[in-house]
Amino acid sequence: MTLPAEVVQLASDAVLDEAYRWLCRQRLHHPPDADVWTFRWWWAREKKGIRRALSTGRYWFGRQTRVRLENGDRVDL
Repeated sequence: MTLPAEVVQLASDAVLDEAYRWLCRQRLHHPPDADVWTFRWWWAREKKGIRRALSTGRYWFGRQTRVRLENGDRVDL
């Protein structure tokens, strides 16, 4: 089966690594026990799983949690 060019690009090292860097920047000031630290620790394994899920079309979006910041703003994590 030939994958569409968009899927091949989305699952590329360049795109996945840029997404990982974005995530790291977004979570820079979160506490050490924040939810992404385990993900970051196992990034090489997680990246393979993400690539496999994208390449096979077997992925889903999980729900987010809405939290209130100290300044009163609400954000979805």
